[in-house]
Amino acid sequence: MNLFNKPILGYAEILFDYKMDTLEELIKNTENSLVKNLQDLENYIEEKANEFDEDQKQEYYDFMSDDFWKHKDDYPQIVRKSFFLQAYFSFEHFLNEICNHFKQKLELTLDLKDINGQGLERSKIYISKVIGVSSPFQSKYWTKIQLYNQIRNVFVHNAGEYDDSNKKHRATKQQLKNVDVKNYEFMLNEEFCIEVINTFREFTKLI
Repeated sequence: MNLFNKPILGYAEILFDYKMDTLEELIKNTENSLVKNLQDLENYIEEKANEFDEDQKQEYYDFMSDDFWKHKDDYPQIVRKSFFLQAYFSFEHFLNEICNHFKQKLELTLDLKDINGQGLERSKIYISKVIGVSSPFQSKYWTKIQLYNQIRNVFVHNAGEYDDSNKKHRATKQQLKNVDVKNYEFMLNEEFCIEVINTFREFTKLI
């Protein structure tokens, strides 16, 4: 952050940086654990399968398929979704803190809650129109953050379901390289959450 003195929000800014650092560390550790657990399961399945003849082996693979796909897809998606939403909500809260801080610092009469809208868009209006800092919202980072907002809305309101007839859904899929679609659901790959955190960090540097 480089508006007035750094850090502009004191403890609030330090806390945001700390949350991002902690999340990044936890994400990396968790992704490593997910990879190891999947590899361990694959090794176990192959070791046990070697005890059977070919017909029995195929039956065993079928029997273990649910466990395999849980480790390959289900568990990673659950934790990535949780990490993403935690990062998103922390960033959203931090933007609110910026608005509240400068309302007091600049002795503004207009409060954030007086602005129409909600979430990131309301904070954007307050920071750009009321505080007078608009250039960060013209950056490539804000463009990405708006796509993250679409992912957030899909997870929160539509249980992650992808709708190919929805223009915003299609644009999100096309423009975010670390997001894919499988079985009509948005899927986050192992790089997505780190990308999100780095984008939030770079955006806040512009304010």
